[in-house]
Amino acid sequence: MDIDIGFFEVLLASTFVVFMSILPVQGLGGFGTYEAGWAIGFIGLGMSKELAINSGIIVHIIGILYYVLLGLYGYQYMCKNNKTESVGRRRK
Repeated sequence: MDIDIGFFEVLLASTFVVFMSILPVQGLGGFGTYEAGWAIGFIGLGMSKELAINSGIIVHIIGILYYVLLGLYGYQYMCKNNKTESVGRRRK
């Protein structure tokens, strides 16, 4: 599988995801419109339909996992700081 797409081509093709995100029709978690925008951009660059759709799904799942992990870390951090602040308020 030899894919010869440069950085600026990827940047150009992935902007179609942004255009698709402004549509008033979104699936749960943005699934469907994200992959459609990704596929449109990369098929336009000459990538096969199957590879474009599959790579869009994988990139979307990786992005969602990244957001969830950061969200869990932030939630844990906020809960930890909230407990220390509420304990300090009770003592005063």
